[in-house]
Amino acid sequence: LVDLYAIAGDVRKALDALDHAIAASPTPREDWLFTRADLLVELGKIEEAEKALEKIDVPAHRALLQARIASARGDVDGALEKFEEGIRLWPDNPDARYLAGRAYERKGDWKKASAHYREAARMEKPHYLSSLALADLQRALGDMEGVQFLLMRLSESHPNDPKVLEKLIEHASD
Repeated sequence: LVDLYAIAGDVRKALDALDHAIAASPTPREDWLFTRADLLVELGKIEEAEKALEKIDVPAHRALLQARIASARGDVDGALEKFEEGIRLWPDNPDARYLAGRAYERKGDWKKASAHYREAARMEKPHYLSSLALADLQRALGDMEGVQFLLMRLSESHPNDPKVLEKLIEHASD
């Protein structure tokens, strides 16, 4: 239920569903606590997320949550330091790579942003948001072959996705 609400974009309902699961569990799972803190950041409840962080023991989870909190506070350098730490501990986390890429874009470091997007887009199942972000960067740099490759690969895993189709049409018009 948490995932369904999150996919639908209703973060508040996702958090409520997760809180019910945590309350019903005699021993809440670490990944639930991690997700809960992440949802709190998403809702802008930064102080609550920091309190929730105290219960997180997995080093990769702690680093990534600290990065999200720093990013939410506008501390791009602090966020990047923690994203890099979290990615070293959990290198195949495409969401962390996407968020790190976004932070590098905020800093104006397109090379590092594209490196993180590229790693997430290269995964067996290409990361959707990273693939779109990398395609946008490559389009701005004039790398049309790269854009085409990314969008065609993404269209295989998301054949009827309107955003992917829109990007393919933009690419064709370029």
